[in-house]
Amino acid sequence: MESLILGIRVILPIIVFMGLGYLFRTIRVAGEKTFREMNKVCFRCFLPVMIFYNIYRSNLHEDFELSVLIFAIISVLCVFFAAILFTNRAFRGSKNRSVVIQGIYRSNYVLFGMEVTRTICGEENMWMASILAAVIVPIFNVLAVVLFETYGSETKNKLHVLKGIVTNPLIIASVLGIVVKLIDVSLPGLAETIVGNISRIATPLALICLGGTFAFKKVAEYKKELLVSCLGRLVVVPLIFLSIAVFLGIRGSNLVALMVMLASPAAISSYTMACEMKGNGELAGMIVVFTSVFSIISIFLWVFTLHMMHLF
Repeated sequence: MESLILGIRVILPIIVFMGLGYLFRTIRVAGEKTFREMNKVCFRCFLPVMIFYNIYRSNLHEDFELSVLIFAIISVLCVFFAAILFTNRAFRGSKNRSVVIQGIYRSNYVLFGMEVTRTICGEENMWMASILAAVIVPIFNVLAVVLFETYGSETKNKLHVLKGIVTNPLIIASVLGIVVKLIDVSLPGLAETIVGNISRIATPLALICLGGTFAFKKVAEYKKELLVSCLGRLVVVPLIFLSIAVFLGIRGSNLVALMVMLASPAAISSYTMACEMKGNGELAGMIVVFTSVFSIISIFLWVFTLHMMHLF
């Protein structure tokens, strides 16, 4: 019963916030254009502040687990190359191959991960999730550039793309947070309070914006791509690598951080990346929508199962 209650506690806020966004668009409180603009505000302001604040509040010397970080990096790279090999047979010659690969390996870790970790572990135990975000988010972006440069049908100038990575707000916030911790700088009391309050806006607003941009179009046309992406992102990837993590003895908040990295739906930024790199933006958007919807069930089941096994 305790595991069931925890699963409900984890997933209920996500359902409510996403449902509010969908409701607001349905009753025309705000249009899809407004939600997309607010999503940009979240991506460029609130989410970076949240990442910076979580790293700032962490204790890198006591909380840092190098083995967990290495496992996370290896997992992402393995998923990336495995997806390339699998889609080489399943989608050989398809212009949608790069979008499917991105949908499988690139999780919405910052948005879903932070909320799930906060609910399970508490605000004071967000350190490992924040450290992973500081490293994994840049890796996601670099791999996406390599992916679309290699398999995309048309791309922009490489320098333009690399500039986009370097100026990515999430990457900048991650680097800034780590630098501030390493040189041991403390924010004034009022500034820290303001930054903390701003950081708390990020997840609810981003989830509302995600719900407000949901659209279900051309499902039949992309049913194979959507099926592979959803199963890969929400079932196959977490099943394989969480099993390995448990076998290696990873437990507690470290396992929670890995769980949300591996089991979160496709990243919202994967839609933006596909559009920027001239991939199939329509399919990328649908993968975000469908993995987000089905993750309501899958994340609940992962939390319920792992907690019932007393792994966190």
